[in-house]
Amino acid sequence: MDGLTLAGKIKNEPEIADIPLVLLTSITQEYLSGVNESNTISAVLTKPVKQDELFNCLKNVLSKNKREAESSAAIQETSEQTQAEEISKPKARVLAVEDNNVNQKVILRHLAQLGYQSDLAVNGEEALTALEKTDYDAVLMDCQMPVRDGYSTASEIRRREQQSGKHIPIIAMTAHALLSDREKCLAAGMDDYLSKPIRQKDLAQLLARFTNQQMLQVFDNDIQSSKQSGETEFKDSESVKCALNELAEDDRDFADELIKAYIFDTTRRLGALAPALERNNLETIKNLGHSIKGSSAALGAVIIASLGKKLENMAQSGSLQNTDVLLKKMNQEFSNLKTFLENLLTRQD
Repeated sequence: MDGLTLAGKIKNEPEIADIPLVLLTSITQEYLSGVNESNTISAVLTKPVKQDELFNCLKNVLSKNKREAESSAAIQETSEQTQAEEISKPKARVLAVEDNNVNQKVILRHLAQLGYQSDLAVNGEEALTALEKTDYDAVLMDCQMPVRDGYSTASEIRRREQQSGKHIPIIAMTAHALLSDREKCLAAGMDDYLSKPIRQKDLAQLLARFTNQQMLQVFDNDIQSSKQSGETEFKDSESVKCALNELAEDDRDFADELIKAYIFDTTRRLGALAPALERNNLETIKNLGHSIKGSSAALGAVIIASLGKKLENMAQSGSLQNTDVLLKKMNQEFSNLKTFLENLLTRQD
């Protein structure tokens, strides 16, 4: 049974007759003109189908209301001329530069939900290599990374642009919200900054401003954001539930992946803290605290994030007094949260 025959049978079934149908074909335009006379097909895409063509076709078909679909079931042409009229510019491509595994998943998820194409670099050196190969519309730059941090990477990008004459928007992603940190980002050549944990609404507004791309969706998560803003009266289980609802929506596979990554990474980092404290290794303690803070905040685990921040600050100042008490508290909070997260995984299964 070919596609047109199947489409005809679908339209003869009252319960599913209103479902829009998109025909994928490699046949000639002369043949498609015959299809154009029927009300069976809502749109036609000619193979090979480009990603932008598929996206815009589905967006247009699904955005029609029932009245429009009944009154106008004309075929949607996908020629280059039609696409040029419907699309003001190609979908923007963003390079995300982030070394934290959980943060990577969150940022890429945000970008996908907002309709951006994205690539990932785990440090500044990888980012510079990626920029040599691909023309990006914007860069999301973590500031603290191994190998090469965000500040020196941004400075190098700007140095190279002096020869090319280009200027790519660089948006810093920083765990600090102090004025001095903003000034440091701007001094390195970055255009603006976002404070971690990154909220989709803030990210969408900044990217739309710098890329001139219309936002596909911006969720109104003021209630969830208020719960995730660091108020200690909320238990981490409650704020994590809000964050997962925002990030994953109904995608249980992604929620499962994010939970497992967070449990694995945090277990490993907490395990590395004890020997680092015994050796009084300030640099390792600071980095571990920073990583725990970042991934916990991204997942909405605000209590653990605040403990990680405290540990990072203590190591930064060189004072490790009472860190054994802090580590015990951090392990207790993580144990409780881990039980909650594992129960979520069980319910999802």
